[in-house]
Amino acid sequence: MQKSSVINVFIVATPLQYLSAESIVKNFENRAENHLFYTKPDLSKSIDRANWDSVQDLFPSKLLSGKKGVLRNINVIRKNIEKVSKICEYGSEIRLHAAQIFRPEQNFIINHLYKNYSNARICVRIIPDGLLNVTRNPYKKATIFRRYYKKLLGIVFPDLSYYSFKGDRIGTDDQIVDKVYVLPNFPHEYIAQKVVYLPSLVNSKRNANELGDTALVIGQPLFKNGLMSQADRDSVAIGISRFLMKEGFSKIKYKAHPADKNNEFKSKRYEDLHIDETLEEHLSCNEYGMIIGVFSTSLLTAKTIVSDSTRVVSYGLNRCHFINESQKRKVINPFQILKVEIIDD
Repeated sequence: MQKSSVINVFIVATPLQYLSAESIVKNFENRAENHLFYTKPDLSKSIDRANWDSVQDLFPSKLLSGKKGVLRNINVIRKNIEKVSKICEYGSEIRLHAAQIFRPEQNFIINHLYKNYSNARICVRIIPDGLLNVTRNPYKKATIFRRYYKKLLGIVFPDLSYYSFKGDRIGTDDQIVDKVYVLPNFPHEYIAQKVVYLPSLVNSKRNANELGDTALVIGQPLFKNGLMSQADRDSVAIGISRFLMKEGFSKIKYKAHPADKNNEFKSKRYEDLHIDETLEEHLSCNEYGMIIGVFSTSLLTAKTIVSDSTRVVSYGLNRCHFINESQKRKVINPFQILKVEIIDD
């Protein structure tokens, strides 16, 4: 890649964050120097290293967890800061991209760059993270305590200083954040002047397979988990099959849930979908005509990735047995916010 005085640092923790980062590089930052850091080992196999000047791992830290110990976590943070600092050494402009700036994996790095690279312009750009981006996330009392705890660490460990930012926990209101990348047609509550819409993530991979005549059924162990009676489960399974037939889908694939050995919603005419990649990556490369299930979070994930030509449907929610109305609303609200089609059985 062509070298530049503009250095982009991307810190990702999920497949959706990675796909968004890849889209940002291809569509907005292909002339800059782009470096990727990932915090979950499973992401390594999904990364296309040809798109990056460098790819490295960062170690997540749990500052309030007694399992690892505070001192060990301090050393983890220091190593992370050192890795990122080496990349940024000669940049005149440093842009750090992350899903939020509350977590220590990002925050301590931001403040270190801000304080130690005074000759460079430092800014933060927020990348999409699905449902986290739909509404503002105000601080709760426990969260405020954690924030001050991290700030006090700077007294004991002078080389570590927590960046205190304004607004909610994502940090989009703060002055250090100059852009917020948003998925297309995705609802949000951000400052309009900061928002930059990404193209469909389906287009982030070349030669996407057009499967407009194919439907994908997302499995879920609802009878096993006590959220449906056997009679309701059977009714919904048959209902999904009939609905797909009515909508003209003769080719149907079934993505089983890892915890559902009985494949509760599978029909004999469905073809099993076996993939080595993450579901997010698969959906970015394969454009189905419809993706359907009951209330799997994979439906919400799909809605954040697929283009408008793919229908995402929640079928049979009315058959689920929720503890109370509050739990029911908690489940249904995200589907309504993301405009997933909800069809009763």
